[in-house]
Amino acid sequence: MAIHQIDSRIEDSLKERLEQGPFISLRMDLINKCNLRCQFCYYSDPKIAARPTKTVSLDTFDHWFRRLGPNIKELLLSCGDEPFMAPRFVEILKTISTYSDSLDVGLCTNAMLMNSSIRAALIDYGLTFIIFSMDGATKKTLERIRVKSDYERIVGNIKALKTLRDRSNSQYPKFLFNYVIMRSNIHETLDFLDICKKLDADLVDFRHVVPTEYWNDEGEKLGNYPHLFNAYRERILAKAKSLKLDVVISPPMDTDSALFTIPDSHENLLEDFNAAKEDDNLDLEPTPKRFAPDFESRKPLALPQEFFADSYCERPFTEIVIRNQKEAVPCPWHGKVLGELDEETDLKSIFLGEGFANLRATMLRGEVAPACSQCPVKSHLLPTTVISGKGD
Repeated sequence: MAIHQIDSRIEDSLKERLEQGPFISLRMDLINKCNLRCQFCYYSDPKIAARPTKTVSLDTFDHWFRRLGPNIKELLLSCGDEPFMAPRFVEILKTISTYSDSLDVGLCTNAMLMNSSIRAALIDYGLTFIIFSMDGATKKTLERIRVKSDYERIVGNIKALKTLRDRSNSQYPKFLFNYVIMRSNIHETLDFLDICKKLDADLVDFRHVVPTEYWNDEGEKLGNYPHLFNAYRERILAKAKSLKLDVVISPPMDTDSALFTIPDSHENLLEDFNAAKEDDNLDLEPTPKRFAPDFESRKPLALPQEFFADSYCERPFTEIVIRNQKEAVPCPWHGKVLGELDEETDLKSIFLGEGFANLRATMLRGEVAPACSQCPVKSHLLPTTVISGKGD
């Protein structure tokens, strides 16, 4: 009986909170395609890469967004696919820009397809943060891991966006970088921090590679080399502090192994980065979107912690992910679909529906839901706590 009362209180409080303002993060893909075949990604499977193309139309997006829109604090236009492959990307971003002057809109990209017209649209229509996925400081390493990538094009496109942003006197989009760390690329992490500093990064996210049914190379997993990871982690944090960069990285690993020492001096690996030429965009003159005076990208969570204080995860209380253009889940790794979008069912009814409510109740009882068993955040493979290098 007590558990039922607690569940009812939380669900009623969430309904009330929905009336007070935005706090939900919505994550989705606009297309089920990617132009790369990264070693550890499901797109390395030819069957996944060859599946029929599915895209989100403007009408479909508007239907998804309409009822829940006033409650969305953050909108991420990619989860596991490449957003710039979507044929209606610019049109959808333009429409999103009209919804609110306080909406935080971001995306994750490999930057290969970020041409001049897309770069201008990102500034014109108010993309507030962009996450670049790069797993190497050098051409050789990046192109080996991110199969079909082109180092010069990627770096040149990012440099060009930075130039355009600076010339437009825009503070957006903020630059964030993801770096998947493995045995074969961890030696480039220190130079990668130098690259991120040159590109005015706001955050560098170092995350362990996640084993999946498509990839599971024991020789690459740093859990098998804890002394190596711990040594580089210490140097990464020291380098980030010296550069005044914020980073995300998992805690040190427990190990009885002998200490691993990194030489104080190492080969400088910035030659490829320095040689990459930015795409010419001098004819572009975007007009940055105007935001509300109190707008701040990547604001701390707006939902009071009392809602999930007894839970091991906040996502079912604050986040919705649309997977495969119809399936609603609380995060990309959740093993059970909690609702499906159709003409009659929208995101708000799913968020307040039985699937999400039962998961929230399970978590508040201190239980681990079976569908959370493969969560890489719980295993620290994808840490989320920012370690500030700026002295904050």
